Amino acid sequence: MRIQIDGKGTVAREHYLAERPADPENTTGVYIDKVKGKAEFYGDLRPAYNESVSITYVPDSDGDRSVQTYVLPAEIDTYNLNTADPSLPKSLELYVGGRKLAYDVSMTDGYTYDSATRRISIYGNSRPDVSASESVLYEYITDHSSSSTSKDVYGIPLGSTKPDVFNLGDANAPNSIRVFRGEKEITYSATNGFQYNAITNTIELFGNSRPNVGDEYFVRMVTVLEDPVKHDEKLEIPLNAKPELYNPDSPGFPSTLNVTIAGRTIAYDETKQDGFYYNKQTNAVEIYGDSRPDANDSSLLLPRISVTFVTESGPVNLYNNSYDIPLGAGASSYGVEGDGNVKGLKVFKGIQEIPYDAENGYTINSETNLVSLHGSYRPTADDTAGSFRVYSVPESSLSAAVPEGSSVHRVSIGGIEIPPAVDENGHGYLFENGVVSLVGDARPDAVFGKVKYEMEVLYTEPLSMELLVNPLLTDDTAYCDHETGSALPDAEVVPDSQEIRLNGQALTPDQYEISGSRITLTNSEVTLTAGRNTISADYQIRQGIHYADNSYTFQTGGNAGNHQVLNIASFDNMLVDISAVCVRTAEHAAKGLEITDRSMNFILGELGNIGAAENSLKHIASNLRVGEESMTAALSRIEDVDIAKELMNSTKLQMLTQVGQTLAGHDKQRREGVLGLLK
Repeated sequence: MRIQIDGKGTVAREHYLAERPADPENTTGVYIDKVKGKAEFYGDLRPAYNESVSITYVPDSDGDRSVQTYVLPAEIDTYNLNTADPSLPKSLELYVGGRKLAYDVSMTDGYTYDSATRRISIYGNSRPDVSASESVLYEYITDHSSSSTSKDVYGIPLGSTKPDVFNLGDANAPNSIRVFRGEKEITYSATNGFQYNAITNTIELFGNSRPNVGDEYFVRMVTVLEDPVKHDEKLEIPLNAKPELYNPDSPGFPSTLNVTIAGRTIAYDETKQDGFYYNKQTNAVEIYGDSRPDANDSSLLLPRISVTFVTESGPVNLYNNSYDIPLGAGASSYGVEGDGNVKGLKVFKGIQEIPYDAENGYTINSETNLVSLHGSYRPTADDTAGSFRVYSVPESSLSAAVPEGSSVHRVSIGGIEIPPAVDENGHGYLFENGVVSLVGDARPDAVFGKVKYEMEVLYTEPLSMELLVNPLLTDDTAYCDHETGSALPDAEVVPDSQEIRLNGQALTPDQYEISGSRITLTNSEVTLTAGRNTISADYQIRQGIHYADNSYTFQTGGNAGNHQVLNIASFDNMLVDISAVCVRTAEHAAKGLEITDRSMNFILGELGNIGAAENSLKHIASNLRVGEESMTAALSRIEDVDIAKELMNSTKLQMLTQVGQTLAGHDKQRREGVLGLLK
């Protein structure tokens, strides 16, 4: 305890009274009432009214006023606490006023530690003198590993990084784990060194290898990014992608794989004795023998273990003896196979252009859209990333759309003007169906490092003007502001009524075309001025405002004048009226009712006209039927007379025939009689 009184200084040790004084008026000192926890001042040490008192003391945490105690915030290791050998590591050191205290199991003058309560107890003259401003400093070793460490074991957790395990403790082979205290390496031993606990991923220190207060440890180990697969005879490094082997069945060192350890190139060993081997089934590089890395293999410039390999991206075949590069959408490839002057695609290794050759160069598969490298131009593991580049002219740069009816004046690409081509087999540009396209050697040549090709087309859009044709309104359709109906035919421009002027000058019909209500100037027939040009037009429009009546003529007799004419008013006129009806206001509704009534009267009137015409036609039809019957009877009588006449003619003919035959017979007999007389 230390007591300070303003104006009197610090109370000296001899002024502390062992007991309350019997004569307080004649006694000078300070008595500490331990029961009540109060300080009593006597004599000259009593403070004046303007003097303050400061009391500094060490609180009692265990109820034993003869022992000074401190409770540590965490559990600590407890090895070698009661040793006097300064060479042995200790897990706890205690200092009071700069003095190093000794561990005292006799509890008389020193300190002890109770691991159950984490309590440090200081005894005798080792206790701090607060009046001398002595402070207590303790340093300890605590184990944060997940191992069940005790005074016999100290653990160093390795966290999420797991080392590979091989050749631990073998002085003649690479070790995958090495532990250092400062610059001194700790041996691999379970008595006075270190061990590796694979279950808890902890380095465990034993014996004198356990840390002393203030010691620093360094753990060096062989590890890979992925969780290593531990084998005593090999180090297995899983790869994050499959390497390109070109021909996986051929023996020998694969040029597409390269393994280095701390800058040392590891040889390929198919015998799996001392080198590396690629396991296609597990997609892992396996390192064997003394080629495996040592934990001391490290460099500030190179990684400890480096596996570089050639791989391909996209939907490609890794084992087709070629290296395939997917092309982007819209890449062109014109001219690559021939000896033309331009090529739409070029492939480079570095800045060297690769030839188009299926044996030792590159080819293009238009179906898979792949560029394939062959022979010595295939990449190896020694090639740096980005060594191979494909530059292509985009298909979109070879054509440009212009508005229909435009006139193309100039086409250029990269500032070079392109002439027009005769046909698709020529060299220049074609303009067909509103598209300007480059053909032949007018297409750009692919250039290293260039990815953008811009075609510029200078053209004049069609010069046209829409003639306004507004529909006319009847009296009935005008009474509503915007509901004008749609039953009337559209208005149209009166043919040959238009007069077209360009900048005030009248144009002839061959200088423009008219289609419907649109006027389009013929660019080749007109001359435009720089700046603003004005097109104007005078024209007439026409629109039917009434539908003609329907007239029907019926032939009612056999003579030219026998006909009946029926006239029916057009119902389309009624539809024009009805289409304009609106009922937004009472006045509009009344007007609409008037139109509706008029339309109904119109329908009734026309129905009456049609009925009267129908009756007249029925009467005419009845008369025609009577006439038809009379005609039929007369025709029958005429046909009967004709039959009797023909029968008489037939009989006469038969009689004449028979008479002729008889006369012919008599004549023959007469000639034969005459001949007989002559004989």
